[in-house]
Amino acid sequence: MTFSEIFGQIVIRRRLPSHEKKLVENHKSSTRVVFLSAIIVVPFFLKVTGSSIELGDPVVATGVGQTLPISVFAVALFLGTSTATILLKNRIRWRRSPLNIPILLFVFLNLFALLVGLSHEARVENLLFCLQTIAPFLSFFIALNAVESIAAVQGIFVACIWIIGGFVLFLAALTTIVIGFGAPTEVYEYLVTLPVYQLFDYIPLVVAAVYGLGLALLLGGAPTKRKWILFGFVMVMLFSIFMLRSRGALVTMVVITLIQFVLFARSHGSTKRIAIFSVASGSMIILLLLGPETLTLENVRYFLEEKGDDQSLIERQFNMSLAVETISRNPLIGQAYVTGGENALNQRTIANPHNQYLTYAVRGGIISMLVYVWILVLFLKRIFLLLVKASTALMRTFGIALFSVFLGVSLVSNMLQDNFTQPYSGFLLCFLMGAGEFLCNQRAGGTKQVPTSTQKGSQAA
Repeated sequence: MTFSEIFGQIVIRRRLPSHEKKLVENHKSSTRVVFLSAIIVVPFFLKVTGSSIELGDPVVATGVGQTLPISVFAVALFLGTSTATILLKNRIRWRRSPLNIPILLFVFLNLFALLVGLSHEARVENLLFCLQTIAPFLSFFIALNAVESIAAVQGIFVACIWIIGGFVLFLAALTTIVIGFGAPTEVYEYLVTLPVYQLFDYIPLVVAAVYGLGLALLLGGAPTKRKWILFGFVMVMLFSIFMLRSRGALVTMVVITLIQFVLFARSHGSTKRIAIFSVASGSMIILLLLGPETLTLENVRYFLEEKGDDQSLIERQFNMSLAVETISRNPLIGQAYVTGGENALNQRTIANPHNQYLTYAVRGGIISMLVYVWILVLFLKRIFLLLVKASTALMRTFGIALFSVFLGVSLVSNMLQDNFTQPYSGFLLCFLMGAGEFLCNQRAGGTKQVPTSTQKGSQAA
């Protein structure tokens, strides 16, 4: 038995009624897809452990020897491992999807911009930054064409929750020991210098997205094993956002939670679960407010005291203004992956506006940005139709999970970060997008899902 099959048995409920077994074409296929979902968090751990090469994206050093952009090793590891897994162990079937054309168009536009840029400045960094831009979208095609069953989608959700939840549980335990039990000041000051306490760069967004998956499974009453562990992971991910120094991820998490409360409130059974979760999460937040000030709360307080004029916001506004200037000079192809001026350290730079929409416009032009918006809007529309017209409670739960996560990212996180051009969050979001598109194809193809006994109970409630 392979590792992927063992891992799949842990996170996928195998005991299905005979009539539902027809929906699972191949259990081995499902476990392989779950294994792929585990691969997508490899860049996350590369970030955490510092194993990735990070030389200050978007800084590109000058001098002899070319330098690598942020986490190119994470990109290469994901591409190589996931592609090999698919080719060697799974049968590829190119599935039709309305998202195929805009994504391929997006890739083409950025490759065209790269070719133009190479004609002006032939440096390897141009190629690597373009790879970083388009590589995450390979995750979409991997998930869309590799997923073979509804069970596999549930397995992907649970695998992400277990892996990310397990890590933040360790982080929460360590934080509780250090702060909760009154560690000496010098010990605390030493621990906060460790990389595990510096995770305010894209990692909180990963936690917020996976939190959304777990919360939907809880509120929707999905038939998963060990729900108390799932509940614990969701709570510890909520707790961790207050420790990871990211106001953007906190706001994103709030938006995700509110969307799910509204969409699940129509079910009596979900209303009871919403009440239970509200009491538990509310109690945790009150304790956090009464306890020692965390990094996130410190940032929020400083933001309110400065009336929004804190250094982080000022820097982001300045970077966005530079991005707008860059786009106005060449709106068709943007900066074309050509390094711009030099900073105070005599390093050549590529504009980094800290806004996903402007980032795509800077790197590949306004049309590239508009195509990306087209992809997001089309996906959100299809997922919303999925949750509205879902034939089973489980499908509706999946739809609500993906709709809330991607709407929260689109309206909040994308305004403050470049989520889709970072391997830590980009691979995960594109992979989930591919899994969601598989679900949309199931509904559009007229596949009738026979609800399990648990789902029937949820619908009756």
